[in-house]
Amino acid sequence: MVEGEETVLKIRFLTAAGVWMVLLGIVYLPQLASSEEKESKEEINLLNYPVHAIHFITNDEAEMDGLMDRIKQRKDDSIGGAKEKLSQDKLLVTSGSTLDRLPISADEQSIAAHVNKVKQDPALQKLLHEQLKNGNRIYLYGGLTAELFKELLLLEEMKIKADVGDLEGFINLGESQKEKGPLKASGRTEVEQTSIISFKLDEQVQYQYFEVRINGGGTSGTDQEEMFIQEILFHQSRLADRLMEEQ
Repeated sequence: MVEGEETVLKIRFLTAAGVWMVLLGIVYLPQLASSEEKESKEEINLLNYPVHAIHFITNDEAEMDGLMDRIKQRKDDSIGGAKEKLSQDKLLVTSGSTLDRLPISADEQSIAAHVNKVKQDPALQKLLHEQLKNGNRIYLYGGLTAELFKELLLLEEMKIKADVGDLEGFINLGESQKEKGPLKASGRTEVEQTSIISFKLDEQVQYQYFEVRINGGGTSGTDQEEMFIQEILFHQSRLADRLMEEQ
């Protein structure tokens, strides 16, 4: 991780959630600045890139298609390298109320859903839980905490591997009075909500868990939904870049 990115994470997580998130941010998270703060786009050779797929859970596929068209047609760099990946089918986006359209040919699968939709649908909670167990990454967005994510995904624990210097162990999000090895579990109390949470069960993968906080400035409705989708695409693209760099 470059020095500039570490500084951004220190400021963001110290302000938002205290010292524990500073530690977690530096060790585990990709660069989580909003797409408005991101560094200049670099030219990337996508020929040997794995295919990443994101499926958005929605009851209105037409609205989702319209939002994606608006995002793709933008002249700015608001979704970074995701625009090029979308055009070359290295980032596949599907949507629907079920997972029937989930691309089977993708190397990496992610599923995204608005937290309010998940709250209202116990069957969807079970479905997302199964997808986590199957190795897929889950994004929930719309204003939530790690504790709420854990509850909605029907998880007994959200365990994140932690290696800091010579210390090895794990952190359990939302739990206290537990420890394994020299690293104690987090005892933080969630107060502030974050905009997006991304999580994968596999403790061996890089960037297993991360949060994104968006300063929405009062946006709502379709504009807010577009903003969430834009940020998820941007961070999924950055995640793909980081994973490719580390191969």
